[in-house]
Amino acid sequence: MKRKREINRLTDEDRAFMASLYESHKKTMYYAALQACRNPHLANDLMQDCLVNLINNISTLRKLDCCKIDAYIVVAIRRLYLNYAKKERRTTLLPIDEPLIAAVADEKIAEIELEKEAAKQTVKDLLDRLSPRDQLILQSKYILGLNEEEIAAAVGCKPSSVRTLICRARERAKAIGLNSEKGDEKGNG
Repeated sequence: MKRKREINRLTDEDRAFMASLYESHKKTMYYAALQACRNPHLANDLMQDCLVNLINNISTLRKLDCCKIDAYIVVAIRRLYLNYAKKERRTTLLPIDEPLIAAVADEKIAEIELEKEAAKQTVKDLLDRLSPRDQLILQSKYILGLNEEEIAAAVGCKPSSVRTLICRARERAKAIGLNSEKGDEKGNG
């Protein structure tokens, strides 16, 4: 309704000026609107609202040269979007792009899975470099989840010695891991 009133009060000269202004600056308007809101439909709405605002300031626009008109339009679009966003925040939350969120979540899950696989491979490589007894102790404890009595039976020692054996096997694995990291640094450096 407001738009119709504003357009109806224009003279033919004003309409011709606004038509030429729109034709020569429509790409700038659309780009500024799209950059502000990142939504093509909202960008078109912002362009239309901006034109109504520009009609209200037609006397100011006539005094400006081409470059200053571009800047004026960009500022007008940005302010319109800020007012729109402020109004939307007061009434509802801004719409969420659910497919984008799902894609980001899927990407994050895939990244986590790759990290898990890399960690598993690192542990497997590390276990392969340990003695068979240390491998048995660590696999029994951390992979199979056996208790101390079951580990003692598998290794052939007293249950009271299992904690010490696990601790020593972990220390040897840590030492091997640290040595391989130092070797990697020397090879890369």
